[in-house]
Amino acid sequence: MKKISIYLIAIIFLSGCKTFDPKLLNPSGDAFSPKLPALEQSVENNTVMIVNAHGDAIGASPLDINTYFEREVDELMTNPYGAKKGYIVLKVSNIETRVAGMGFALLGGFTVCIPFFFGVPMRGAKSSVEVEISVLNMKNELLGKYRGSGYRRFYGSLYNGKLYTDDVRIAYLTAVKQAIEEAKGKMIPDLGRLNSELNK
Repeated sequence: MKKISIYLIAIIFLSGCKTFDPKLLNPSGDAFSPKLPALEQSVENNTVMIVNAHGDAIGASPLDINTYFEREVDELMTNPYGAKKGYIVLKVSNIETRVAGMGFALLGGFTVCIPFFFGVPMRGAKSSVEVEISVLNMKNELLGKYRGSGYRRFYGSLYNGKLYTDDVRIAYLTAVKQAIEEAKGKMIPDLGRLNSELNK
């Protein structure tokens, strides 16, 4: 009977988990006005992708940040057409990214997972990052540097819609997105000057 209960709980758990949503890689928010001219973008990221024994990526993924920042620059921050007028560089510093709520897992082990059926969180993740966006001209002269920070923590349960198989990956990406938005907010007052410098 106990074995059947464990299998039943495992089936419910796996069916309740959501995978990574590719829409998280799409930029959001308002476009710059005026937009910057076309810029060559690059990312310096201190997180190394974690891969399991089967070659599957698990945990935080720097490739997500590359994809997200490329779309952010092309769709919201610059006019991507024409000759490049400079460079825009994103540097990400990971302060902390890890699985959160291990106590809930221990609780489930001691109580045959019964609390999970009543909304107690099953797992989660948290991530804290800082970013720095630098804008340079074609001579590699620094025109502006803007910092932002992001923090994301969430716990997933069977009923709150936040139970993910890639929770660390999602926490990291959403923390970086939050930090980029803060840095972009600091860039807005400088858009006129940056456009003038880049178009010389």
